[in-house]
Amino acid sequence: MLRAESPSLRARLMRRPAMSDWRRSVVLFLAFGILLEGYRSLIRSGDWWTISVLLVAVVLGTCAAIRALGAPLAWLGGLIVSFVALAWIFAPSTLNAVLPTPSSLDALHHLWVQANAIMNVEQPPVAAAKPIAFVIASSFGIVAIVIDGIVFGLRKPVVAGALLMGLYVFPTAASGDLPNPWIFLGAAAMWLYLLRVETSHRNRVTPKGKLGTAAPTIVIAMAALGISLALPPVLPHVANIAVS
Repeated sequence: MLRAESPSLRARLMRRPAMSDWRRSVVLFLAFGILLEGYRSLIRSGDWWTISVLLVAVVLGTCAAIRALGAPLAWLGGLIVSFVALAWIFAPSTLNAVLPTPSSLDALHHLWVQANAIMNVEQPPVAAAKPIAFVIASSFGIVAIVIDGIVFGLRKPVVAGALLMGLYVFPTAASGDLPNPWIFLGAAAMWLYLLRVETSHRNRVTPKGKLGTAAPTIVIAMAALGISLALPPVLPHVANIAVS
C-alpha cells in the first residue's frame, strides 16, 4: 500500500488562517503610516500624508481581499486599484465615469515630470504642491505592493525589513536632519511583529529533526535594526551633493 506523500514545506506555509493575514496587513499599513511621518522633513504642510496613507490602505486592503478570496495575482489587483485611485485623486477630469483613460496616464506622467523639476530646483523641505503629493503617494503605493508581495508571496519578512529600512533612511539622507527615534522604534516594532509571526509559523511546520529558522532570523533582524539606527547620522546630505 502506497503511503501518501507528505505536503511540502511551502504548501504547509501557505496554510495560514485568514485572520492572521488580515492582522499582518494592518501591521504593514501601520508601518507605512509611521514611516511617512519621517517625510515631513522633506515636505512642508499640505495633505500629502493623508493622501499617501489612504492610497496605501486601499492597496494593501485590495491585496488582502484578493488573497482572502483565494484568487492569484493579488499584486496585480493592487496595482490596478492604485492606478485608478491615483487618477481619481490627481486627474479626475480625465476619467470616463470612474475609469481612467489614456489621458489619465498622460496627466499623471506630467505630474511626475513637474515634481522632478521642483525637486531639482528647491531644497527640502519643499512645498506640498500637487506634483509632490503625487510622487510621494504613488511611490509609497508601489512600494506597498512590492512589500506585500514579499511578505505574503515570497514569505521573506527580512527582505521586507530591508526595504522598510530604506524608507526610513531616505528622508534623513535627503534633508540632513537627525533621524527621529520614535519613527524608528514604531516601524521596527511593526516589522518585528511580522518577523515573529513568520518565524513562529515556520518553526511549527518544520518537520521534527530539522533546524528551525527562528535563531538565525532573529540574529539577522537585530543586526539590521542596529545598522538602520546607526546609518542615517553618518549618511551624506544628498541635497548638498546635488548642488555641489
